[in-house]
Order: sequence, then structure tokens, then C-alpha cells
Amino acid sequence: MQTKKIAVVVPVYNRESTILKSLKSLENQTFKDWFCIIVNDGSTDNTKEVISTLDVNKYLVVNFSKNMGRGSARQAAIDMVRSLKIPYMCMLDADDFYFPDKLEFQFNYMEQHPDVTLLSSAMALSDKNNNLYSVIRPFENETAFYFNSFINFIQLPHASSIIRIQDIEGVNYDKTFRFSEDLDFLRRILIKKKYAFTPRIHYGYKRDNSFSFYKYFKSISFNIKSFNRLEVSILQKIKYATTSVLKTSVVFILSIFGVEKLYLSKVGQKPSLQDCKKYENFEGKF
Repeated sequence: MQTKKIAVVVPVYNRESTILKSLKSLENQTFKDWFCIIVNDGSTDNTKEVISTLDVNKYLVVNFSKNMGRGSARQAAIDMVRSLKIPYMCMLDADDFYFPDKLEFQFNYMEQHPDVTLLSSAMALSDKNNNLYSVIRPFENETAFYFNSFINFIQLPHASSIIRIQDIEGVNYDKTFRFSEDLDFLRRILIKKKYAFTPRIHYGYKRDNSFSFYKYFKSISFNIKSFNRLEVSILQKIKYATTSVLKTSVVFILSIFGVEKLYLSKVGQKPSLQDCKKYENFEGKF
């Protein structure tokens, strides 16, 4: 196989009904020089059968015999990216989708900014009925970041990012993390690195499909574990854990009354008319 410019990694667990739609958004990209690595994390539905007929020139499928967790799935993917010597890596979850210009814009940006390790983009959040209700856009303008202390780390969306592989040699996903493996990874690969954010929407996130209080609780728990391993003061660790527990308590109370969507509605910002138009005009939306 001729080396491609971008590897798109897709960890999947029991997503037989959505993964082909996600991959359709990849195949509809204006940028064609990509290769997709799918890690089937021991799915118990028909996911393995669904992806078994994919074009071997475009897709590499790794099947785990049992569910190992997202940290293991993502690490298997990045190991493959490195072995294939593909210079850039992007992520795509098996129930989300790309907007058509994502890979083209991000590839051109990284080529024009060789000092940048990662570029993240805004994300459109839609519900089960495919209604756009929020946009994760931490900054209104294109912005660059650098931090040399973990306390100064500014979190950006992992799912919508492109990563320059040569800049993160020796840094891996934690295989023991079944949740928050992405945030833990970002903290460690970006310290003393330049990274950036564009307010352009490139990624569609079906958050309602995957949100539950249990998953939220586990994500917070693993995130606290991740933070406790960092080179920060005991006071900072206590502060971080306390804030996280308070947030979890709020979501728990909301979930008791079945209104946890109130929490989801506060994540991100209200879509603008321009955002809605772009979303509605996206031919591959689902």
C-alpha cells in the first residue's frame, strides 16, 4: 500500500446500525488521500459481519476477540498508524460523522503550520432525531495554545482533531482506561507543544446516542485518576477532584428526574443561523 497522508481511526463496539453511515461521511470527503483503521473492540452484535466486506484498499479491520476497552482499541489503532508511517491521524467514532471538508481543511492547515502538533475543530451536537441543538466551539476565532504546566492545559475536542504523528513519539493511550482515555492522552501529548483550534464545524457528534449517567460517572472517575498522576500540587488535585464530584452530583440529580438533557444543553453554545444552515445543507447528514 502506498503511504497515505491521513489515517482515520475508528474504534467500534456494537454499532452495527451506524458504522456504515459514519464511514459514508468519510468516503464523501473532498480529500481522498486517507486510509481507515477500524478496531472492532469485541462487538457482540453484527458489527464484525457488517465491516467484513469493506474495501481492503481503503480499510484495515482489527478484530478483538473480547471487549478490551477504548484505551486498548485506540492504542491498537495508533500502533498501526505508526507502523504504516502515516504522518497524520484523525478520529471518527462509529456513530458520528465528518462534514465534507474536514480532512482537506485540516491537512492543508497542518502542512502550512509545521510547528503545530494538533488542530481541533468545532463540533455540532445533534440528538437522536438529528436535530442540531448545540455547538462545541470554545473559541470564536482561530486560536493557538502552548502550556508547560498541566494546570495551564486548555482542553479542546479530541474527536474532531488531527494529530501530527512524528510529534508524539513515545506517548501512548493508557490501555487501562475505558473512559476519558482521550483527555488523558491529550494532556500528555500536548505539554510543551503548540496546538490550535479552528471555529469551523468539521465534526458531527451524536452525543445523545452515547450519553448516560453511568458513562458520565465513569468518565469523571477516570479523569480524576488521570489528573492525580500529573505533576501538580496536592492542593490542585484536591481542587480538581472536588469540582468533578460536584459536577457529577448535579448530573446525578438531573438523571433521577430524567432531565439530564438540561446538562447536555449547557455544553457548548446555541447554534447560529450560519451553523444551522451548514448542518441542514450537509447532504450526508443522518
